[in-house]
Amino acid sequence: MAARGADLFVGARLARVAPGRGWTVPVDRPAELDVTAGAAAAMFAPNLATWGNDPALGGLLGPGEGAALEQRLRARTADDATGVIRWHLRQIVREAPG
Repeated sequence: MAARGADLFVGARLARVAPGRGWTVPVDRPAELDVTAGAAAAMFAPNLATWGNDPALGGLLGPGEGAALEQRLRARTADDATGVIRWHLRQIVREAPG
């Protein structure tokens, strides 16, 4: 993600940005989200399809590994298991004046 100018941990950086004049921040808190294995697989499979041959991966995947991993992810999209994946997020709400 960083090679493409994105930041997976942008929440902490956003929390440090002062709101504009008159704006309020009624919510600024860490949150945990338990995600089903299937939901995570459904989110990451398309990414892998897009990034599978990206040079920014620096040869992380060998020939055919990206396609095989994508196939395994797509096969897990119906997996409703929880307690396996927990994402730590930051919830921030900013309200405009008026």
